[in-house]
Amino acid sequence: MELCLTSMKTPSRILLACLLALPLHAEPDAAARPLAFEKAEKKEVMHSMIGIRNTLLFYTWNDQKAALRLIIDNSSTEFPVKGTIYLFDSSTTREGLAKWLNNQHSDGLFRDAAKPTKTVELPDSSCTVSEHKLLDANKKSRNGVFAEYEVTVTLKDLEEKGLFNLKGFKDKTKVFVKQAAE
Repeated sequence: MELCLTSMKTPSRILLACLLALPLHAEPDAAARPLAFEKAEKKEVMHSMIGIRNTLLFYTWNDQKAALRLIIDNSSTEFPVKGTIYLFDSSTTREGLAKWLNNQHSDGLFRDAAKPTKTVELPDSSCTVSEHKLLDANKKSRNGVFAEYEVTVTLKDLEEKGLFNLKGFKDKTKVFVKQAAE
């Protein structure tokens, strides 16, 4: 069957032209997920309903449908850091990603939050606290007395072939380390 555009009515020609202009696949090329610090939205969490907790840093890229979570342990001044990259489906909305983010540190209210399609644990050596400075040795909280530190987190360049390319960066945040009971 030969397609003859001149015999088609105008609305049909317009529809066909639109269909032919669409890309062959709607999913973005996973390798094209560049994750740059400068383009991320940052959220810091150091408190929960019961008081001071480990520091959580979230960096989200709505346009790339991706998030990075860093957990800075507050049990000692060694400040071990764990990192995880979360990748979401291309149909994920800003609202769905925001609900997912809220559920990660709050009370998990949102049953309709976005769900990651891929989770990648980062190597321990890729994210570290490279500097720290004591700000207040006696910060009182409902769950104890803490030393407040300003820390610099350093992340190395990371690439997971076919998934993401994270450009390394440094960022500052606070971590509260519980003081021994007197």
